[in-house]
Amino acid sequence: MTSHIASITIHVNRHEDNMKYKCDLCGRGFTSELIMENHKQIHMGIKKYQCEFCTKTFTTENYRKNHMKLNHSKELTGVETVYKCHVCFREFTFEKSLVRHLSVIHDIGVSRRVSCPICSKVIANNFNLKMHMTVHTGEKKHVCELCGKAFRDRTHLKRHNKVHAKQGEFLFL
Repeated sequence: MTSHIASITIHVNRHEDNMKYKCDLCGRGFTSELIMENHKQIHMGIKKYQCEFCTKTFTTENYRKNHMKLNHSKELTGVETVYKCHVCFREFTFEKSLVRHLSVIHDIGVSRRVSCPICSKVIANNFNLKMHMTVHTGEKKHVCELCGKAFRDRTHLKRHNKVHAKQGEFLFL
């Protein structure tokens, strides 16, 4: 109960801009200097925390823990949780993915559809709207480290990387 009250207090202080320590890079407020210094690692991009089960690395211990909880629950608990759609029986690793699937594909549950403010196209949800907006902005933040070609979507970069793999070029991370 105490941690819940502390979380609420921190949340309220953040809204009221009462945080004692502020990140000089983004202005976000923190309750302690240590937490702020840990936060700054995100801006520096230093990935010193590696997942125990795969090669992914993270800028904070919290990001690593969340990754492991979301992506390696079977390795952590010994139990594989599967969420199955009762309409088409498609299986999902995450409950959130099943809820989104039901909403978008089967029109069950809360609709998260939004319209693009530029072209009025109806988009499945806010996440997909962010991706769609790159069509209008021209933003391409996923860059191939081997040839420098840029892509709007991470999946397009992954598909592109297969070209390099076929040519015998590999990226060692």
